[in-house]
Amino acid sequence: MKVRIYSDSIPAANTWVSVTGNWHPGGKLGTRSAQVALDAQTVKKIQRPSNGCQDALPFPSG
Repeated sequence: MKVRIYSDSIPAANTWVSVTGNWHPGGKLGTRSAQVALDAQTVKKIQRPSNGCQDALPFPSG
């Protein structure tokens, strides 16, 4: 799943990462208005998992 990450550490595009953090506030949880986003505490580059996948979850700009 794609998740927007708020962090000072920005990996290159198409980089697989492991992220630890807290849900970024926005919208009402349990509804479509809730953001799929984290305030990152750690961002670590990892190898692509053998079962890696992609989705087309749209992100609003901004």
